[in-house]
Amino acid sequence: MDWKQVMKRIADWTIPPNIQKVISSNLRRTRMLDPELRSILARNKVFQNCHSGERCFILGTGPSISKQDLKPLKHEICFALNFFYLHKDFAEIQPLYYVTGGLLSHPDITYQAGLQWFHDLEKVANNSILFLELADYQFVQEHSLFQNTKVYYWQTRGDWRWDDLPRKGIDLTKPIYDSHNVAVIALQIALYMGFKEIYLLGLDHDWIVRYAERLPLHFYKPEDSPVEREGPIYWGYYLKDWKTLFYYHWALWEQYEKLKVFAEQREVKIYNATEGGILDVFERVEYCLLFPRMQ
Repeated sequence: MDWKQVMKRIADWTIPPNIQKVISSNLRRTRMLDPELRSILARNKVFQNCHSGERCFILGTGPSISKQDLKPLKHEICFALNFFYLHKDFAEIQPLYYVTGGLLSHPDITYQAGLQWFHDLEKVANNSILFLELADYQFVQEHSLFQNTKVYYWQTRGDWRWDDLPRKGIDLTKPIYDSHNVAVIALQIALYMGFKEIYLLGLDHDWIVRYAERLPLHFYKPEDSPVEREGPIYWGYYLKDWKTLFYYHWALWEQYEKLKVFAEQREVKIYNATEGGILDVFERVEYCLLFPRMQ
């Protein structure tokens, strides 16, 4: 009898069958990530506490961000999200980091639209360090995308409980916590990098209100986005189940609250500098007060 058989016998004697199934399932999920993909995540080690004590800005695409003067951010460390490259000040700001929500995780994005999105991003964000979803790695390789850009990958685990965040922490060399918005991914990356202050801009998060009134969801026009020009694909416009929409907001707020507590335990402050919107988890600050020359 080899050691594996011995361990199986011990497990049969001491661990209830249903618990064994859960453990076995989690082990199988871990093994599904092959050595090549694990090595890709391992590259993220270089970002651990690389910005310890600094501040950063996470730039969303809510309509309010078009009302704010973003030019002072060219001297700041910024994370741009999804289609922020459509902003008129993108070239001047030159965000150091760019985070996308992924293609395969959004089945309503067609193959051609996704390819066009990444081609567009490749043209304008070649000076940024990209963080793409690991599920899109093969897509990027097949189309030889981002050849002249530094690209890193993140991966989430849908079976990881947010309640475990204080115990497990955030480790970009391994899967991180699943999210309902790319801003949650960016926040996890920023916390891993060791930022002391994190400011949120353009996170209006009032989609449910805008959906009811048929108002724009972003600062850009749908026809300017390669994934929207053939018709809006975002959940607010194609999902008419109000219960699901309310749950989406509730779940997202839960994730933000978990991250807020996690950050505060590490003496990290997350501020909401968005002009308007309904995100009330983080302390509000006036954007202009962060830059004395704007006053």
